Amino acid sequence: MYIPSTAHIYAQYSTEESGENWLKIRRQEVAAKANMEDAMVRVSNELHIKVASLTPVFKAAARDGKLLYYPFDTHWNSTGREIASTFMASILKKEMEQDSTQASRLVRPLIRSVRKSGS
Repeated sequence: MYIPSTAHIYAQYSTEESGENWLKIRRQEVAAKANMEDAMVRVSNELHIKVASLTPVFKAAARDGKLLYYPFDTHWNSTGREIASTFMASILKKEMEQDSTQASRLVRPLIRSVRKSGS
């Protein structure tokens, strides 16, 4: 699971009133954010590991005006935790459904074979 930083989600909403120090950090974060996620996706693809990114759902929530992190902290607040857990639960449910469908496709012929050999 790729978890975007606070700055990754909210940097684009900064204004000149955000302060000089933040604006310097913001520029660095904007430049680096795509690199971090792209690197994780590339490595996971090379290793044949599925990765889910919270970036799209967090960005959508931020666009809707939701605060996902505590104001002076990098941890998720209850809204962030709710969105992340709902998203990941839906991903895991889909994976489990796919796995059970694939497993039943593999098991059915075996069961038929066993039944035929037993009769």
